[in-house]
Amino acid sequence: MSNANSRDDRVRSNFLREFESVFTSNNEVGRIRKKKFLLRLIDYTPIKLDPYKCCRLDQAIIENFIDFFLANDLIQESNSRYAFPVFLSEDLDDGKGRQLCVNYRKLNEITTSASIPIPPIPFVIQRLLNTTYFSVLNISYGFHHIKLNPRDRERTAFITSTNELYEWKVMPSGLKNSSKVCHQTFWKILLRYDLESFAQNYIDNVVVFSKTYDDHIRHLSTVLRAFQEENIKLASDECQILRKSINFLGFLISENQIEPNPKKVAAILAFETPKNVSEVRSFLGKLIFYRKFIKNRVHLVHPLTYLLRRDVRFTWGPQQAESFRAVKQLFRNGLVLRIFDAKKNILIYADVRDFAIEAVLKQNHGDQEYPVAYFSTKLLNYQMQKYSLTELKCLAAVMALKCWRIIILKSSNNVKVFIDHLPLIRAMQSNQGSSRLLRLISKLSQYSNLTLSYKPSVEI
Repeated sequence: MSNANSRDDRVRSNFLREFESVFTSNNEVGRIRKKKFLLRLIDYTPIKLDPYKCCRLDQAIIENFIDFFLANDLIQESNSRYAFPVFLSEDLDDGKGRQLCVNYRKLNEITTSASIPIPPIPFVIQRLLNTTYFSVLNISYGFHHIKLNPRDRERTAFITSTNELYEWKVMPSGLKNSSKVCHQTFWKILLRYDLESFAQNYIDNVVVFSKTYDDHIRHLSTVLRAFQEENIKLASDECQILRKSINFLGFLISENQIEPNPKKVAAILAFETPKNVSEVRSFLGKLIFYRKFIKNRVHLVHPLTYLLRRDVRFTWGPQQAESFRAVKQLFRNGLVLRIFDAKKNILIYADVRDFAIEAVLKQNHGDQEYPVAYFSTKLLNYQMQKYSLTELKCLAAVMALKCWRIIILKSSNNVKVFIDHLPLIRAMQSNQGSSRLLRLISKLSQYSNLTLSYKPSVEI
């Protein structure tokens, strides 16, 4: 193992030396020569907003950003009729610290929306299926690699608390179409150099993936040569080169499996016992991104979500303490899912328990079934009061299929839904039942490759 590690370290060092014009450790910003960002508005009446007040410490941080942007020819002094206030973001514990932001909300309201798709994160991760070696290339100030149309510069003007006015010479983040254009620009570069079979970007992050070690060396070299040609700069301290597991898009990804990011898990484990509703809401907010990892989530966190009701007085009791402890223990034990494989059959187990619908999507790997994603949602009051048990069981299948509808419709393989309720199977076979049940059954018929099967004691 140590020999392999030393070999990998040597290879990483060789990459950094060979492509030293690509990797930067001092926040150098590249500039793509052939691309310009156009700001298309539906109303060109100037908008001039007052600056935000801030403390001396924040003002000093803002001035440091201004000096850096000026030194790198990203902004220039302005006498624009537009002005949007700047502020500092909160520290997100991602190693980047607080960032300078501009409140472009009013400008975005009059900006036409670009029809540029950004792929959903699950589809980006799905591209890593059946690969073993990975590299993540973080583009240094990726948005700023793209030039701004000179005639649009005045419309991006921003004002500081000391009434200094600047405008961008490159595409800033925070504009309505910035992320879309950034993603499209780097994706087109991958396509232009025929890199798309082993490289994928998500906005300004690029992942290179390969099945073998030798392939990965070759793939990574090819990508870096293309970046060298396009004058793209990478933040060397944020890149992950030649790894078997990577932190990417909020997840820890290794061969065919995905886990929550260890830093995010550490933040959940370090969260102190909530003392008020706001802190409960904050804790639950940390779980939202990883909800597909949590089995029976609605039941698990119900004592906590109960405290969010307006008609409930905040009281931290034994049920809340146990729910809080159980969630932490779940993350402490480790949560692992398989990456979805479109070539394999889809197995869905769905059920209704008490006040919630719970489901899991699984796939076979060898002779074992492994979870790909969990789904959990609370039933509405009228559903619990008016739906029969058979209707609720059918609703569980419908809601689970709706959750994973996109991947199911893209799959040509069989989809098997398992329900522990024989009357529903009989109702489907005879096409008889209440009008509500028949409407629910009709929603199942839109999936041509679907089979609904009975299985006693469905386990989510």
